Amino acid sequence: MEWVFDPFTSAYALDGDFSVFDSDETAHKEAVRLMSNLLNTHYFTYLYVDGEPLKFRLPQVYALTKRGRRMVLTFTLPLSRAIDVSTQELDVQVYDNTYFIDISWKDPSTIALSPDVSDKCKITLETPSPSQEILDYANSLGIDEQGDDDLGAHFSQKVSIHCE
Repeated sequence: MEWVFDPFTSAYALDGDFSVFDSDETAHKEAVRLMSNLLNTHYFTYLYVDGEPLKFRLPQVYALTKRGRRMVLTFTLPLSRAIDVSTQELDVQVYDNTYFIDISWKDPSTIALSPDVSDKCKITLETPSPSQEILDYANSLGIDEQGDDDLGAHFSQKVSIHCE
């Protein structure tokens, strides 16, 4: 995954200290800190195989870089078990279930699969369409209130991957 943060979020996450990018060592230390913080949130990433959730193992490959005033976090989430993409449907959603953060793909072309499966698989990007009941519920929450654990899923894009 590659997450490109907006300038405000980048400055907030780094406490305004962009000097972490002055050396590979300090950038790596910051990447370790960020990945450690994301562990409890399941990296905001939810993978479903044939409708059933699949967990990830701890990421070993990750890096923190910058593009201008934007922080870029790149990481690979290893699956907890092997799957057969030719027989199983995959769905991926990325969201924070405790707070609204705009996490989105611009279009399906920004989603890349590994070369060994890319020509066998079709990617579909679904835009969320929450019901009026969900919208009303979300709007009824106070600024310090947290919704149900799956509230963010109603507002998240879904990437479906079907391979043959």
